[in-house]
Amino acid sequence: MKIDRRIAVMVSIIMLVVLAGCSKVKVIPEEPQAGDGVTIILKENLKNPIMEVVYLKNNLDFQFDVISPQKQEGKWVFKFDSDTLTSYAIWRVVDSDSIYFEDGSGLIFYYGNKPQHLAYYYCGLHKEKAIPYPRSVKEKEQRKIITRAVKCYDREMKYYPGEPMAFGRKKVVEYFKIKDERKRAKYLYDLEKTADSLYENGDLLSIVSAFNVAYFFSFSKTYDYFKYISEHPYIPGALDVAMSYLYQYARNLSPQDGVKWLEVGLNKYAEFIQEPSSRIKNVLRNYYYSLYYGYLVQGDTITALKYLQRVREILPHDPEPYFVEASLRMDMGTLNYRIVDSLLASAEKLFNPVSYSFTYPFYSREERHKSVSRKKTNLYRVESRYFINVGNPEKAIESLQRAIEAQGGDLNADYGDHEMLGDLLLDSGDIEKAIQHYAFAVVTGSEEENLRKMVSEKLGQKGIEKDSVDFLILNLEQQVRQNLVSAKDFEVQALNGKKIALKDLKGKIVVLNFWATWCGPCRREIPDLNRLVDKYSGNKDVVFIGITDDQKQRVSNFLGQNEFKYTVAFDISNTYEKYNVTAVPTHVIIDRSGYISARIVGSLPEMDKILGEKIEKLLK
Repeated sequence: MKIDRRIAVMVSIIMLVVLAGCSKVKVIPEEPQAGDGVTIILKENLKNPIMEVVYLKNNLDFQFDVISPQKQEGKWVFKFDSDTLTSYAIWRVVDSDSIYFEDGSGLIFYYGNKPQHLAYYYCGLHKEKAIPYPRSVKEKEQRKIITRAVKCYDREMKYYPGEPMAFGRKKVVEYFKIKDERKRAKYLYDLEKTADSLYENGDLLSIVSAFNVAYFFSFSKTYDYFKYISEHPYIPGALDVAMSYLYQYARNLSPQDGVKWLEVGLNKYAEFIQEPSSRIKNVLRNYYYSLYYGYLVQGDTITALKYLQRVREILPHDPEPYFVEASLRMDMGTLNYRIVDSLLASAEKLFNPVSYSFTYPFYSREERHKSVSRKKTNLYRVESRYFINVGNPEKAIESLQRAIEAQGGDLNADYGDHEMLGDLLLDSGDIEKAIQHYAFAVVTGSEEENLRKMVSEKLGQKGIEKDSVDFLILNLEQQVRQNLVSAKDFEVQALNGKKIALKDLKGKIVVLNFWATWCGPCRREIPDLNRLVDKYSGNKDVVFIGITDDQKQRVSNFLGQNEFKYTVAFDISNTYEKYNVTAVPTHVIIDRSGYISARIVGSLPEMDKILGEKIEKLLK
């Protein structure tokens, strides 16, 4: 027992850390009981630190919190309280743009003389980097990570023999240690039977574990397990499964049918969601946003607005529902712009470190930056519309410039922003800058011929003589050529293990799709993209690559049930960063000379025709 307790202490506390200004850490008590308060002391050398904490509980629930410290005797002192359900806590420190203990430091809670139930289960998930915010793991690291995680799962089962959550998860991760394909197939066959055995145990934790295993590998009885859980959502982990699975089903339906099923779910589980934890708030956010968009598509803006306001209620630190509501009210033709102004002002105030920690807890530095940049971009777009509507074009121009900057600058911004900014500048009389942004619009994805025609017409409407218009259009074309960006070399790895590098595709037109299995718009546009591949199936000069940073097994499972004709490959060389991909789907077309010819962020109707037109132009 003493040896195990020493190991527990090593797992749950970092006694000495030398890390960018944070040199020592002290946790009091070192072995907290469930329900104890915890004090964490850090040496000074921070500016304005805050602590993110997630409490993981023995009923499969979790709760996020953000803690502000006190400064005592030159040290930063953070205090947080657990409850009697707390099994494991993960914490990290955020100080402006710096993040310390980025993956979080874990702390095991005890019940008497042994770890609280599920403490080592959560420890294993933490070792896997599956919680608190999933991290992609390189294949070389995976084996070491699995070994460390399995030790935690074994320890959980030592203290709690037969514990189903640890048992099921151990079975899942051990699959990835098998290299031989035949052995893998045999393992999956046996694992499917294991999931059945877990289900037949009859207790809710075992059935949730069975579902997790079956869902991960897309086993045939996944729905059967879900059906049972959906009728017995008596613990938060089961409620999450029931509501999330229903949500995924609803997303594949028409807006009318999807809305109906989501509201069925809300009514069915109404008594369980009255005081939602962080875990259930994450589910409700998805429900409310989907209901918002579903009713919006049907033209019922009043009901759409109701669900958007529910998002604000459960996520008061998130600026997005504020500026989305501001946009909706302008679409509705509001005459009261004071409400819109108030909503936008509220959104602006929520771009601060504390709100970031509540809204993006435990995100990596890069993911947090991307998420904040996306929301800033959308806020500035809405603000630009607002200033146009209230007759302040100078502020509208300023807001669009901020939107472009938030996307990483002129060459990374959406072409629609450049087109709109060009229009505003043209109306203000700044023709030179307008032409610059029209050129950037072409470089970042706008159709050059259509844009040239549109700009020519607008210049003519301004009373500019034809010779001057022709000169300005020629200037636009020259700027387009000057601003073309060389595509950075990248290397990705196909499902079969083959590596693909851009340098090996010289002289070809390369069409990239950055996507993920969890991305609804990505999935919905796959039939369009498949038609595009079919169209050029006989042309070896056009190459289609679907790049993802998703988990390999999840992608394999998805492709086992859904045909995607792009060559699917995994990012192994920071391709997302090189191409400034902050949202999926993102489409990039690289011409024969190695320049980025087009870039489209998001999914549009008839994407096959949109991309096809751009490819045809490059083939001429």
